[in-house]
Amino acid sequence: MSNFADRFWSKVDQNGPIPEHVPSLGPCWVWTASRNKGYGQFNRDGRPVPAHRVSYELAHGPVPDGLFVMHRCDNRACVRPEHLAPGTPAENTADMDNKGRRINVPQVGESHGCARLTEEEVIEIRRRVSTGEKSRLVAADYGVSRETVSAIKTGRLWKHLLRGAEAAA
Repeated sequence: MSNFADRFWSKVDQNGPIPEHVPSLGPCWVWTASRNKGYGQFNRDGRPVPAHRVSYELAHGPVPDGLFVMHRCDNRACVRPEHLAPGTPAENTADMDNKGRRINVPQVGESHGCARLTEEEVIEIRRRVSTGEKSRLVAADYGVSRETVSAIKTGRLWKHLLRGAEAAA
């Protein structure tokens, strides 16, 4: 083994946690040295490189151009080659979304921290104003402003429900 590989593997704990969602992968190999946002960092030629990328390259060769190295285990500190796979940026994003791991996913509907209405209430508000009920009366019944009722009616708020209603129609 080269000095480079020896230096790299000396910073790895092979007795890490077993990923709960994929226990068949076995334990993670945790990077014990420098990290950036949870990802291991390894100096190669005087520059910091993601440790999981170095691990993949040591085990499998160069990462194909334009691809990332994704964590099948979802552990940013893991460098176990069997837990790593190449993927496109779109595949990486889809993987994060499918697992609910992306931090900056906009919250909509009831999951939004400021939501005061349920989806059922919004559907009922739309139904009531579409039959000609006055927005101010509907707003008073739900404890929201006329502007909120108007924004629900036009789809500026809760537009994901409007799309669903259009698709069902």
